[in-house]
This record gives sequence, C-alpha cells and structure tokens, in this order.
Amino acid sequence: MFSRFSRALLQWTGFTSVQSFVLFIGTVGVFALFSMSQATWMRPQAPGGKFWFERTWWLGWGLRWHAWVMIPVGILLPLQFLPRLRARTPALHRWLGRLLILGVSLGNVGGMIATRRSFGGTITSQTSFGTLVVISSFSMFKAWMAIQAGRVDRHRVWMLRAWCYICSVLTLRILMAVFSFAIARVSPDRYKTVSTCAEILHTYETLSCDFTRSLPRLLARYPSCAELGEKGGREVFVAVNASLNITRPEEIFSMLSLVYGVCAFLGLVIHVLGVEIYLEWSRGETERLKEVAKNGEKGPEK
Repeated sequence: MFSRFSRALLQWTGFTSVQSFVLFIGTVGVFALFSMSQATWMRPQAPGGKFWFERTWWLGWGLRWHAWVMIPVGILLPLQFLPRLRARTPALHRWLGRLLILGVSLGNVGGMIATRRSFGGTITSQTSFGTLVVISSFSMFKAWMAIQAGRVDRHRVWMLRAWCYICSVLTLRILMAVFSFAIARVSPDRYKTVSTCAEILHTYETLSCDFTRSLPRLLARYPSCAELGEKGGREVFVAVNASLNITRPEEIFSMLSLVYGVCAFLGLVIHVLGVEIYLEWSRGETERLKEVAKNGEKGPEK
C-alpha cells in the first residue's frame, strides 16, 4: 500500500526517489509553512521595536514592505523546486524565477531599512542581515548569469546556494529559542542590554499588563526613568536584564536582542556549510546537467 502510494506521489511531483521528496518537504516545504506563519504574527517585538516602528514612518514601511514581499516569495518557493513543473511548464518556471528574484531584491531593501531598529538594531544584527543580503544577492546574480550562458548546471548550484542562505532565517528562529533558554538556565541575570525609558513604558502600555500599566511601576523598577524630560525618555538609558521572566516583558525582549545577532551568523554558517555538503552529495545531478549544457540542449531557462 505504502509502496503504491509513494510511486504515485513521485510520479505526480516528478521526483526520482522518496529521499529527494522528503528532503524537499523538510526544506522548502517547511520554509513555505514558516512564511505563512509570518503573515499572522510577524511584528516588531524586540526592545523598542514597536516604539520606533510606530513613530518613524520609514522604519514602519520598511518592515511592512519586507513582510509583504518576502512572505509571498516564501510561499511560492516550493513551486520552483518541483521537477514536474520545471519539465512540463518551463516558461512558468522561468517567469516565476524572475518574479522571485525581483521579490527578494525588493524585500532586501525593506529589510535593510527595518534592521536599523529590529531586535534592538545592534551592530551585530545589522551586520548579520547585511551579510545575508550580500551573499544571497551575489548568488542569485551568478545564477542569472549562468542560465543566460546556457550553463544549467551552474544555475542549479548558485540558485541552491541563494535559497539555502535565505532559508537561514528559519534556523535563526530555532537557534534564538535554544540560546535564550540556555542562557536563562545556565547564566540567569548575567547579561543585559541597553534600552530607553520611553521604549520600556511603551512596551508596558502595548501589552496592557495589569502589573505594568502605570508609570509608578516603571519608576519602581528603573528609578533613573524619573528624569523622563520633554522628549519622553528617549534620551534616558537604562540597563535591562536579559531573562525569560514573563512578568517582565522588557527582559524577554532584551533576551531576544541579546541572542539575535550571534544566532543569525551561526544560522547562516550552518546553511553555508549545509548547502555545500548537499551539492557534493548530489554531484551526479550537477554532472548530468553539465552534459546537457555541453550537448547544446536547452535548459529550463531557455
């Protein structure tokens, strides 16, 4: 029964082995589900994130633009990796590929704007996202040039690299959860980040928690915030403990800002190494496509 079902499934999708299909589901399939989830809960949640995104129009639009473009890109991505679609409708594969490249390029612009304040807007956070943008854009450019030259094999290699790098944002979320729980368990109350009184007060008001709704509660926790001043505390900085204490939301957001940068870099490194391992493992497919190019046969982009 299972054998018959698997054969029918492979015939419908165009994969040559169950292993390839499982890999497809476990990578781009999971990433598509992740992209769908972002449509409902993707919000600026780092310390001061909402504060700045709601008060600075270009930051808010940068985040919205990034989400509105990249979410559909992630959802449509599995179509590009279906062998049957590439074989039967190469024109669709070609135009969808162009659309996705355009979407990633536009989404990167919005992301670079939003990262100025996203997850605390630290130098590490901005550098990690910038690195992702550079290497993924370079890989897509190389893939585009390869297919224009009729090198289907090189097109496959560079496109796999590009999308694997982009999918590191999912691994980033997993690593953030692991690092946050590890730090809270092993080194509680050791690490801190810097925030402003206005950002913390805005966090309290946004969450509407009974125990953190009033200004007196803020002053009890951070006495230096008594000097809020005319600018609403934007220039009054305080050290916020990084923890997972649910009664202190600013400390949870502090933890996310603390681990974001290192998790982004680590996730990217994992994907850079992972895609090279996969390319070595699937070298046979690369050699096959190389022969196609040598024989003058048209690849999917042709």
